[in-house]
Amino acid sequence: NTIFSGEDEKKLLEDFWAEWRKVREGGAFIVGFNLLSFDIPFLTTRSFINNVAISPFNLKTVIDLRDRISAYRAGHTRGTLKEFAALIGMEDFGMDGGKVAELCKAGDIQKITEYLKNDLLITDEIFKRARDTNILGIERW
Repeated sequence: NTIFSGEDEKKLLEDFWAEWRKVREGGAFIVGFNLLSFDIPFLTTRSFINNVAISPFNLKTVIDLRDRISAYRAGHTRGTLKEFAALIGMEDFGMDGGKVAELCKAGDIQKITEYLKNDLLITDEIFKRARDTNILGIERW
């Protein structure tokens, strides 16, 4: 896992897309929780604003665990990472993503990093459960 941090948003985005490109060239899928509804649109829009070239991708190479677990429920899928962590018996870090901007303004990069590391652990456990229950085999198209 790689966590990017710093104050230069353009550089962060350039580094992120370079890493994305390397991962995809290796044939790996991109896995996350709520990626298709939040992370990817956010990163793509911020890249547009900062004039950063993205690494083009196909959504078939992205596994959004939240979408898979809800079998692509019509409309919006439900449940937060924190709620799914509780369902599988994991503890969350005691905060949610809504606090990241506040912590960033306060310069508390260490707390953000700890929060993100915990999110990655939770996401990994959700991935394993989805894999073991064959939920990863659900495809939208």
